[in-house]
Amino acid sequence: MYSAKQRDDFRHLFTKEYKHLYYYSLQITRQPEASKDIVSEVFARVWEHWPDWQQENMSSMLMVAVRRKCIDFLRCNVVASKYAKYYIRSVDEAYVQDSVHYNQQLQIEAMMKLLPEPTRTILYKCYVEHLKYDEVAKQMGIHHDTVKRHIMKALKILRDKYAGKSPDDIATDFEPETY
Repeated sequence: MYSAKQRDDFRHLFTKEYKHLYYYSLQITRQPEASKDIVSEVFARVWEHWPDWQQENMSSMLMVAVRRKCIDFLRCNVVASKYAKYYIRSVDEAYVQDSVHYNQQLQIEAMMKLLPEPTRTILYKCYVEHLKYDEVAKQMGIHHDTVKRHIMKALKILRDKYAGKSPDDIATDFEPETY
């Protein structure tokens, strides 16, 4: 593995830089858990390649790596936020007996039917039950990265299905069933 000096050097770098990188990430993402994950992922990558990456300018390299991870995170969350806000608003109003709300509930159910299991369950737990990725992962006995991949998969399916349509256009695609 690594020598004692290499471990000490890495430990020193981690102790010196972690808090600074966390706050830098937090300024960008505005999400404490995501910021911790981002900085931890960067340090994990550095540790994997530690003998190759030891250099004087590690602080700058770490800042760039954290910035790139934050940009990737935000890029993914812009799309998630767009569909999640609409989905959550629809779910919150769905249980009212008003026909408009009833139609929205039908629309959500139809959208959810487009998703395969366990993607459907994971999306439901994250966006309806408001659980964090780590909580869903623990409940389902999977890794939190798997939860992220299922959320991205669900959003891609919905995005592909409803590309270019506004929420109002999507709503008109669904007609209530008559009994």
